[in-house]
Amino acid sequence: MKKKKNYGVIPLLIAIFLTIASVVYIIWRGVSNKAYEEKWEDYDECGYC
Repeated sequence: MKKKKNYGVIPLLIAIFLTIASVVYIIWRGVSNKAYEEKWEDYDECGYC
């Protein structure tokens, strides 16, 4: 009997990694945008923009 290699595992792991990386990136962008808006919030009120 020959050993069968399961090539379906590697694409699955790549898909899981890309999904996790995408979710982390989306969360990071949201946090970054919130911090940016809070930083410039005072300038919006004074009309400096």
